Amino acid sequence: MKKVRILALILAIITGVLLYRYLDSVSEPVVVEVVKGSVVVAASDIPANIPITTEMIKLTKVPEESIHNLAVKDINEVVGKVSSSVIIQGEQVLSSKLITPGEGNGTLAYKIEEGMRAITVAVSNTTGLSNMIIPDNRVDIIGLYSVEVEQPDGEKKTIDYSTMLLENVRVLAVDDKMTEQDKTASEETYVTLTLEVTPLEAMEVSMTEYKSSLRAILRSPLDEGTTSLPALTVDKVIFKNN
Repeated sequence: MKKVRILALILAIITGVLLYRYLDSVSEPVVVEVVKGSVVVAASDIPANIPITTEMIKLTKVPEESIHNLAVKDINEVVGKVSSSVIIQGEQVLSSKLITPGEGNGTLAYKIEEGMRAITVAVSNTTGLSNMIIPDNRVDIIGLYSVEVEQPDGEKKTIDYSTMLLENVRVLAVDDKMTEQDKTASEETYVTLTLEVTPLEAMEVSMTEYKSSLRAILRSPLDEGTTSLPALTVDKVIFKNN
């Protein structure tokens, strides 16, 4: 009987030790490593349609599982661009919201450079270079005018003029296509060109199209010079060698 009690006591002690070790292991904190990645966030509220500066954004680390798949991870990819909508302080900056001025990202208004304007002119096969112009080409615009001039004898004579109205103008769009990928020379004939011009040039183009006619001529992308040619009359063309 005494042996049985001693054996039971030993078993109880062993059980107690095992139970203590088990409970001790369960109570130890479980360490979970959180993997973080860097992402660009708004340091303050960023309004829409203004250039983003370095003061508006910052690089911060967040858990990788919370990083949006369109989040920008390099500050240099954000500075100088424009957000199409408000970005709230602390919000991750998404590439889908960023627009590069002068490129447009599908929106004509953002493709126009600061201080410039967009104006659309009608063209035909002859005045629009027979479907050979694509977006972002550079063109010159010739204005053709008929002006009634009073002669010394009091009679009025109509004189036709040709003048280089604009030079080195960027084509923003061909019909409603704004990129070379959208518009190729194999497509059917286009009927309009949208040009990037200054406000004064927009007025000149508008008046010329209203009262006279326009013709677009294509430039080489390597040629950025201007000609400053004087206006021509029919007489100057016919008798240019005299």
